[in-house]
Amino acid sequence: GGGGECKEIVRDLLDGVQPALSAHDREELRLMRIYSQYALAACGWPMYMYLHPCTAHKVMGCCADQEALSTVGATCCHSNERAFIEQTGVDKGDLLFASMVADVERLHYFVAVDRETKSLVVAIRGTMSFQDMVTDARQKYLPLRENSPHLVPQGYLHSAKRILREVRRNEAIQNFLDIHRDYGIVFSGHSLGGAVGIVATILLTTETTWKRPVKAYAIGPPPTVDKDLA
Repeated sequence: GGGGECKEIVRDLLDGVQPALSAHDREELRLMRIYSQYALAACGWPMYMYLHPCTAHKVMGCCADQEALSTVGATCCHSNERAFIEQTGVDKGDLLFASMVADVERLHYFVAVDRETKSLVVAIRGTMSFQDMVTDARQKYLPLRENSPHLVPQGYLHSAKRILREVRRNEAIQNFLDIHRDYGIVFSGHSLGGAVGIVATILLTTETTWKRPVKAYAIGPPPTVDKDLA
């Protein structure tokens, strides 16, 4: 809904009253529940073990199923990928790619197919390493694009551009998108991952040649864009 409707919902919540939700609001809540699982799953095996300590054996240990996965920088046990599959419930074949390389302005992320929502989900991990903290700290504001009046923190912008480059170069991802032209793209993430997902979404939606639906579902992102762009 519009800004007025949002204010009414906030006022009802503060007053302890169940707000009246439109059909659109209910659908957004349903989608948020789905995509929030991807944001959690992007945190890998540490988050899975915290949420599901009694079933940690499913994702830890090299004795588990070692089916090949398209991953960059994974450990021999593929624990992060297995945790992602368990947390989201996606089929192994629908995890198209995962990048486990942690570096400054280079985040962990997963690319998976969500059949229920007909979307390709790019789930980006939030701050979990020293390199991630350096990325967070790179707050120099840079133009979103060359000659753009809009500004974005350097760490978020460079991370988003890297992910988009890698996704576009990935053969499995591009083959899937070529076949499934009715699928949109959704970026999901918490904290740093949410901020980078927002920037990636803005970069795609402002491309004149981009025709596919794209959205971001961010949980607790830091301030991400300048006031005018927000």
